[in-house]
Amino acid sequence: MGKQCPVCEKGEGFPFFFCEKVPVLSNVLCLSPEIARCVAVGTLDFYACPRCGFAWNAAFDNAIVRYDDNYENNQSHSDVFAAHLKKVVLNIKNSMPPSPFSVIEVGCGQGYFLEFLQQCLGDYLIQGIGFDPALRGQKTTKNLRFFPEFASTELLPKDLSSPLLLLSRHVIEHVEKPFQFMRSLLKLTPKISAAMLETPSVEWIVENKTYFDFCYEHCSLFTSQSLSFLFSRLNSSKITIIKIFKGQYYLGLGTWDLDNNVSENNTLHNKDFISFYDDFADAYAKFAESWISVISRWVHEGKKAALWGAGAKGVMFASMLGENSGLVAAIDINPLKQGHFLPLSALPIISPQEALYRGVDIVVIMNANYKREIESMCSKMGFKPFIMSLGTENL
Repeated sequence: MGKQCPVCEKGEGFPFFFCEKVPVLSNVLCLSPEIARCVAVGTLDFYACPRCGFAWNAAFDNAIVRYDDNYENNQSHSDVFAAHLKKVVLNIKNSMPPSPFSVIEVGCGQGYFLEFLQQCLGDYLIQGIGFDPALRGQKTTKNLRFFPEFASTELLPKDLSSPLLLLSRHVIEHVEKPFQFMRSLLKLTPKISAAMLETPSVEWIVENKTYFDFCYEHCSLFTSQSLSFLFSRLNSSKITIIKIFKGQYYLGLGTWDLDNNVSENNTLHNKDFISFYDDFADAYAKFAESWISVISRWVHEGKKAALWGAGAKGVMFASMLGENSGLVAAIDINPLKQGHFLPLSALPIISPQEALYRGVDIVVIMNANYKREIESMCSKMGFKPFIMSLGTENL
C-alpha cells in the first residue's frame, strides 16, 4: 500500500506495529487441521498518519485476498449483536428524511442485515439492493435483491427510487484505497443522497491494546478524524461520526444536500497521533508471552481452556500464541463454523454444548461485550467454567 496516507494524502506515515505470518483470511471455513495449517499467510506492517491518525498495513497485498462462498462471518446468532443492529437501524432511520427510502448495501454478506432492515422498517424501505462476491447464490425477496458480485451500475434496477442511502458495514477496513473505493461507489448512481459506513475504531484498539484486533484483512483502520477526512474529500455537505458498540466501532454518515435530523454528535479532535501510537507495539511481546505462560500454567494444573469466538479476534489471538498454545478449542455459536478449524492455529471450532461435554474448565472471551450473554447461556446449560474476558487485566 505504500507509506503515504491513503486518506488525507498529506505526507508519509510512521511505522508502529509489525507482525509476521498471520492468516490472510480469518473467516474461511477450514474442513480439517491440515487445511487450516496451510492457509495463506501475510505480514502486518502498520503505519499511521501523524495528521489524521489513519492506520494502514503497508505490506498488504490484495492479490492474495480472495473472498468467496467459503467465507463465513455472520454474527446474527448473538442477541447482543442483534441489539447492536437495532441501534444501527435506528441511526439509519434518523439519518434519512421522514419518508420511504431505498438502500444499496455494498458488502452485504448473506443479506442478513438488509433483511433485518426491512423487518424493522417495513414499508419505509422501498427497495434494497445487496452486493457481495461472498454471497452464496443470487436471491430475491420482497423489495430486496442480492447479487454475488461486486457493486456495478449495470446490476442496479432502472426504477431505483430515491432518496437513496449507500450503506457499507465492515467493508471499508478491507479496502486498501478507501478514498478511491468510496468515490467509485458514489458513481454507481446519481440518486445517492447519503452514505453510511460502519467500521472498527483504531483508537479503541490502541487505547485498549487489543493486538488481536489487527488482522490481515483489515488493511485500513480509521480514527474519527480520518473517517471525517474521507467524507470531506468526497465533498459531503454534512458529516456525522458517532461511536457505537461500546466504542469499538464508528458509524460515519455523509450527506449530499439531504435534509436530515441527525445530531452533530461528532468525535473529532486534535490529537498527537505519534505519541498515541508510540507505546502500542512495545507491549505486544509481553502480551503474547504472558498469555502463553498463563495457559501453560492451566495445562500444568490439568485444566482445559478454550477461547470463545471463532471470528477474526479469536483467529488472531490463537495465531499469536501458536498451535501448541495449550488451548483445546474455539467455541462459537454460529453452526456454520462448528466442526471446522481456525485458520493457521488449527484449533477445532465447537459448540457450547460440546465444550460442556468435553469438560472445558476455563473460557476466555474474545470480546467483553458478549460476557453477560455468554454467562447466561452457560448457566442455562448447566455449563460452569471459569469465564474471563481477554485483556491485560487478567494476566
